[in-house]
Amino acid sequence: MAVITKWSNVAVSVQSALAATKTITAITKASPGVVSSTAHGYSNGDYVLLSVQGMYQLNYRVMRVSAVATDSFSLEGEDTTNYATFVSGTAQKITFGTTLA
Repeated sequence: MAVITKWSNVAVSVQSALAATKTITAITKASPGVVSSTAHGYSNGDYVLLSVQGMYQLNYRVMRVSAVATDSFSLEGEDTTNYATFVSGTAQKITFGTTLA
């Protein structure tokens, strides 16, 4: 007899927009990693898509923003202590506008 598994109470959010790129000038090797980006405009809880050279462990990853300051923000829960050295990069805020339930 076959077993049928059914998910319930599951929602999937889908990216509906990417904002303009913001230049990243540095990412610290720390826990959590701190990103330097002049006047980025992000808020705590935003999600950003990173495009990074050098610190390849973060390249094309989606990260949650925390500890926002005018020209910097932290990568929530991301320990970059042992990552490669950052060279250059950009960040783009992701808007999740479509949800399937």
